[in-house]
Amino acid sequence: MKVKSSRGIVMKLICCAALVVLSSAVAFSATPTSGALLTIDGTAGTTAVHVKIYDSQIHSGTVQAAPTCGVADQVPTDAYVLQGGSATGCDTGDDFEVTEANNPNAVHQAFGHTDISGFHIETHYVCGPGPCGSVPATGAVCNTSGTICANPDNGFVTITNNTGSAFSGTISLTGTSPGAGDPWCPVGGAASDTWTSGLTTTGAGQAVTLALGSQGTVATPKNADSSNCGGFNQPQHLTLSNTTTSIAKFGKDDYQITPSNAMAGDTLDVLPVPLPSSFFDPGTNFSNLKCIPYADFSAAGNPVCVELQVTPVVNPSDSYIYTVQNDFNIDAKQSPERRRGSSSHWSPRGQLSSRHREPFQPKLLPLVHCPCGHQWRSPKRQRQWRRILLGSGL
Repeated sequence: MKVKSSRGIVMKLICCAALVVLSSAVAFSATPTSGALLTIDGTAGTTAVHVKIYDSQIHSGTVQAAPTCGVADQVPTDAYVLQGGSATGCDTGDDFEVTEANNPNAVHQAFGHTDISGFHIETHYVCGPGPCGSVPATGAVCNTSGTICANPDNGFVTITNNTGSAFSGTISLTGTSPGAGDPWCPVGGAASDTWTSGLTTTGAGQAVTLALGSQGTVATPKNADSSNCGGFNQPQHLTLSNTTTSIAKFGKDDYQITPSNAMAGDTLDVLPVPLPSSFFDPGTNFSNLKCIPYADFSAAGNPVCVELQVTPVVNPSDSYIYTVQNDFNIDAKQSPERRRGSSSHWSPRGQLSSRHREPFQPKLLPLVHCPCGHQWRSPKRQRQWRRILLGSGL
């Protein structure tokens, strides 16, 4: 996929103890999820590895909305394999969700795959002991550790080390679901599977498979059916410091925040929520604006923008000034006219080049009060700032 990149979209705001949504109205009666989060953190030889990528960024190439879900859940996607192929977490049913060749149904999701930082990643939804609708059972299917098993089917991710150097560190799969507990969902809704034994460059030790569920033991593995839990979100929790920049990464994109007067204990949760551009609704006052699709959330024929849900947790009566930088790769499959129209709202130099920094920094405006989030004294300035948010796809 050809991409253009916007590095360094910089904004300065005042933060209050409220949810800040850097996006626009979402035309869903059911809300898409971020998907579970895969983290690879360690070293490959002498090279540091810090990868964070969501289930919503790992694509199969087959875009479809699960026909078994209701109208509110008809969100086109070729991702979210680990939760059954539904962006909203609808239970798509065994006949649709199983990705393997033993699925006899003409319409079903395909397995996802991507390569990042020298690692090959595949997501599969596998029928274990069954019954799995019309899909034949295959017997016990578990993670590499043998502590989480499909029952009757479940989502698995396999990570293969193609860096050319032995990997040492931690690989984890995490997510939080509204469905919790036996017989299918993670305990307390908190799914977590972790591998700390490293990866070799050849042989059986070159790859590891993690399962979306909660831990059992080898003697008594935990059952999991990750499509039956209502979908998974996983915010990234940042501890803020006035001396360093805190970064939430998602694939090749990131959100960076640098406060200037935060207090000890101030934290921030950052959650990327994919938004297909066809569902984007800027409202009547901004009807000429478009959102900008992120390349690694998009697929051919399905451009996807990203809503960043930013939730600050601050001390009572505390507020702080901070600078935000949002880096993302733009899906170049969108039309040139659309790129010009979108980027011109925030880029003083107009159309984006292949890769460059955007130093544009809106003027800090005084807040009327904090509890309502970002409120500006000047209605005109407020409209101008909102145009910047919409135009940049944030």
